[in-house]
Amino acid sequence: MSNNNNNSIINTPNGYCIRKAIESDCNCIAQLIRNLAEYEKEPQEAKLTGEDLLRDGFGETKLFECLIVEIEQTKEIIGFALYFNIYSTWKGRSLHLEDFYIEPEHRSKGLGKALFGKVVEQASILNCARLCWAVLDWNQSAIDFYERNFGQLLRDWVPCRMNREAINSFLTRIQIQ
Repeated sequence: MSNNNNNSIINTPNGYCIRKAIESDCNCIAQLIRNLAEYEKEPQEAKLTGEDLLRDGFGETKLFECLIVEIEQTKEIIGFALYFNIYSTWKGRSLHLEDFYIEPEHRSKGLGKALFGKVVEQASILNCARLCWAVLDWNQSAIDFYERNFGQLLRDWVPCRMNREAINSFLTRIQIQ
């Protein structure tokens, strides 16, 4: 993943801090991912466990980075940003912000902007040409947030993906397995 070992804790207003996730945070992050899936009206899609996050974020092959927001006094984790390296054939080195979430009762306190800012800072430190992410078309508050913070909505691009079942079906159809 990245070569940046910046483990610094960033204090934010109102008694919160942002820091790089550590192994012991994985179960809390998995719960926040389930909370995000619930908010996005797809709770059945969040299958990842704390063990998966531990393996993929802290194992031999590190696949992502994660920043967390916690309440300084209680150490309760109330938000996260999970991101990873990607590569653009047009622009080169880039970061993809997969998920970015603050628990609803902690919003409107500047935490989202501070956390997003730390991801943007990582993109700059890594000399990335782009920081990419997706936003649901019905999530107007998120769209407004990103537009206020220099995000460019790519309305002429349509996101595509295959789930595991589709991957297997495709491979079976073309008999490459």
